[in-house]
Amino acid sequence: MIPFNQADAHDPIIGQPYTFTLLDVLGNLIPGTTKIDVWTACLITPPRSLNATVTSSLNIYLAWNPVPSAPGFNPALGIGFYQIDVDQWPLGSGQGSVYGSNLIKSTFRFIPWKDFIPGTPGNPDGFNLGMGLNRLPNGTYQIRMDSFSVPPPGSAGVQLEYTTVDFGEALLFEKTSNSIQLH
Repeated sequence: MIPFNQADAHDPIIGQPYTFTLLDVLGNLIPGTTKIDVWTACLITPPRSLNATVTSSLNIYLAWNPVPSAPGFNPALGIGFYQIDVDQWPLGSGQGSVYGSNLIKSTFRFIPWKDFIPGTPGNPDGFNLGMGLNRLPNGTYQIRMDSFSVPPPGSAGVQLEYTTVDFGEALLFEKTSNSIQLH
């Protein structure tokens, strides 16, 4: 086993098989944990033109421009997906991620004010994770959007292929006990 040295790191090579094996706390290989994956490329862009409004029931209606389809990414057809992350702002200032939604196929989504059971379907699709906005401590929060692609059909890749986010597109809001104010 050769130790990883950041100075030796290179971008992954498209189509190159990579072998991953878990190590125990002493750095020994754990038998039976070896997996092979093939990276097929970053072919997607992050969601852009995020736009949010607060509804009369204090949900946040979030919309964005669709990311162009690519091999491994066409959420409307169930290939790849969008994901929402809501974090306390500034990042690293406390509680971290407080709400999320993944497996989103649409180009709009409601972030709920009211309580929900984590893992239940969201509106119009995807799944609600974390907590409703009503449960957040008063403060400033960031909303960001990710695109997730999967390996294209016929490739040797497995699971998720690539994720991308543009932090310059993130939106901020202020939450108080009974209001949401977008910045």
